[in-house]
Amino acid sequence: FTVASSPIWIKAKIPDQSEVDPGGFVNFDINIENRGNTNATGVTVVDTLPPGLRVQSAGQSGVVDASANTVTWTLGTVLPNVPVTLSVRARVLAASSTLINTATVSSAELPDVTVRGSLRSGAQTPVPVMPGNVYLWLLMTAMFLLTWYYRKLAQRIGGRS
Repeated sequence: FTVASSPIWIKAKIPDQSEVDPGGFVNFDINIENRGNTNATGVTVVDTLPPGLRVQSAGQSGVVDASANTVTWTLGTVLPNVPVTLSVRARVLAASSTLINTATVSSAELPDVTVRGSLRSGAQTPVPVMPGNVYLWLLMTAMFLLTWYYRKLAQRIGGRS
């Protein structure tokens, strides 16, 4: 005797990196699984990338809409306890921000479910660091020149040349 339950989604969206510099690429895996004991039908997944990411490609027959910056997978029926992994590759455009990428899983039996993945975009250009010995030399030279200038100024004000 088995009690039939409606589909139950277990979901995750995982970037392959936690931080990516602008111009770099990130791959997201969208993992869904029907943990109920009946089929989920009419299943579609729509991944809407945020403005800081630009969709490049999608696996598993995902349809890329470059103008909308989305990927759509029409899965149809998802059987119970059969994991499904969908992948999307994106270029990082934004600098110094947290990018949150969301996907929506829809089916005939359940309300829409949203799954999120996030990553941090690194700085666009590295900040140059001056070596300590160069910094010290510049500081000493500036102090010497200021001292020399103030002595000359004091001599002129005091009537000495």
